[in-house]
Amino acid sequence: MNEGKIKCQICGCASSKQIFCYKKPDKYELSVGVKPGKGYFRKWVCCTRCGFYYSLYSRDTKILDSIYTLAYRSTASSWRKETPEERFKKIISLPAKGSETKFRIDWIKKSISNIWKDGVLKKGKAPFKMLDIGGGSGVFAYEFRDKNWKSYVIDPNKGSIFLRKLGIPLVQESYKPGKFRYKFDLISLNYALEHMKNPEKC
Repeated sequence: MNEGKIKCQICGCASSKQIFCYKKPDKYELSVGVKPGKGYFRKWVCCTRCGFYYSLYSRDTKILDSIYTLAYRSTASSWRKETPEERFKKIISLPAKGSETKFRIDWIKKSISNIWKDGVLKKGKAPFKMLDIGGGSGVFAYEFRDKNWKSYVIDPNKGSIFLRKLGIPLVQESYKPGKFRYKFDLISLNYALEHMKNPEKC
């Protein structure tokens, strides 16, 4: 990545202010072969025009894909002490007051109900379909489903396979337009856009 040519993905401004700077690869980069050395850099910057935060880095942009498909949730990674399924069970066992996911889902469903009630959108026929892009942890999809909602997940990570045991349809690939032959009533991108190379194309 030539940091001098990178522009803000929101407004196109090339001017930015450095917020954080790292001189060594982190554990995720090291796990997929990024080497420390003279040419390495990774930093977070803020656009001086619109205030959008984004990252600049020296690694090959294609390496980002392998982080998520091979290492991010892998139990072979040094930072993972539990399997994806063990982590899933731990998170869903949290009480409602201690669960950000349950709070978020409650807010979303109430907002959707208000939209239907106010006539902003016509309420269709249940069950409704919700797609969680990058939802390989399974937590959001599992907590969201109920008698009116069916959850689907698309995530390239191999550790997500346990979701099928829970009856959650899973596509183990990165999302691309046309991947599904049917439409969804709701699409979720929880903590996903910041991990994408080209979020403006998603």
